[in-house]
Amino acid sequence: MRRGCSIALFVAGGWTLSSVAMIGLIPEDEALPRWAMVAIFAIFAAPFLLAATWLSPGKRLAELGLTLMITAGVAFTMVITMAAIFFDPAMKRFMPNTLYDFDFTSPAMIGSLLLIGGGGYLLWRRPARR
Repeated sequence: MRRGCSIALFVAGGWTLSSVAMIGLIPEDEALPRWAMVAIFAIFAAPFLLAATWLSPGKRLAELGLTLMITAGVAFTMVITMAAIFFDPAMKRFMPNTLYDFDFTSPAMIGSLLLIGGGGYLLWRRPARR
């Protein structure tokens, strides 16, 4: 029962955290900088991940690290897919003229992906206490 709840919460938290990459692509608003939007979504995902880590019956921090690495991989795949669609000339005619001007070199998006993936790797490779 604990394992099932932990997995469900890891999936919900990872799914929410993977949206950080998409938020990092959207142009900045005058009132709210891009880093603040990324932080809001990361804070929104934190309770799911903390509850999943707490409920996990196994190596808790290693499972959190694995979830964060998978999340970074999924987010990177979403960014690559968005870039492939956005830069395809054949898709331009199907896109509305009012489409956002996405920034695929955004430091907020790149930094958040590196932090999520790198932090996950460090947690996953952390030596277990005996």
